[in-house]
Amino acid sequence: MLDWIDGDRAEKEQQRLEYEQSERVQKRQIAEHMAVAKAMQSEKDALQTNLSSMETEIKTCLRRQDELTAQNTNLSKELDKATSRLEESVHQFNIEVSDMKMATLKERSESEHQVKDLKEKVTELKSNAKTLTATIQELRQRISSIEKDHLEQIRMAREDEWGKISSLEVEKGNASTTELIQCIEAMAAYSHTHTAIGPAFWRNS
Repeated sequence: MLDWIDGDRAEKEQQRLEYEQSERVQKRQIAEHMAVAKAMQSEKDALQTNLSSMETEIKTCLRRQDELTAQNTNLSKELDKATSRLEESVHQFNIEVSDMKMATLKERSESEHQVKDLKEKVTELKSNAKTLTATIQELRQRISSIEKDHLEQIRMAREDEWGKISSLEVEKGNASTTELIQCIEAMAAYSHTHTAIGPAFWRNS
């Protein structure tokens, strides 16, 4: 009977020890689970905070995107207007450049025509000047020859007159000195009139 009681006590003690050990294990597991749950809750709170922050940032980005879209639309309209004005300006510029080119070509053609006319006139004037120079040279030669002939004729006339005067003096010893002087003056005037032709021509040419 005592052995059975002792055995029962030992069994109950064994059961108590096992229960206490099991309880300690369960408490430890519960503590671990609580720590994990607490860490997960903290992580959840942090994620919730980050999510709220991200939602706020997304809303801000969406508003900013809407603003940028509106600005982009306005800028696109202004760009289209500026492009249209630029195309019109370029077209007008091309027209003006084309007109300037045509005007320049026309002026160049007229200038070339004028230069050609001037060259022809210069050539004609050079030819005329050459002809006139030759004519003047020929006239100078002719005048020089005529002057020589006139001087020779005057010399011969003077000699003839002096011969006649000498004869008259011999035939008419009583001829007056006044008539002789008048005759000499007339001959001198005749000589001066004919010899003045050449120098006058040279002065005029």
